[in-house]
Amino acid sequence: MYFQAHNLFEFAREFHQLGGEALLVDEIHKYHDWSVHIKSIYDSLPDLKIVFSGSSLLQITKQKADLSRRTVIFNLHGLVG
Repeated sequence: MYFQAHNLFEFAREFHQLGGEALLVDEIHKYHDWSVHIKSIYDSLPDLKIVFSGSSLLQITKQKADLSRRTVIFNLHGLVG
């Protein structure tokens, strides 16, 4: 419900203002324009740690924003549920 009226960046900003230090987002590739929002979070909220994951490597690599200097990518093999 929250994300029908707010975007990921707004959520992160509010979370940080309330004292949040680390934001964890799973299945990030399902969020529209996710890389643009992640880039904005990295650039505007440098004290906020953000970890994002996704199960679709193809979707993760097809990003709109350049995150190359902002992220470290880890491939975790063998994690199945």
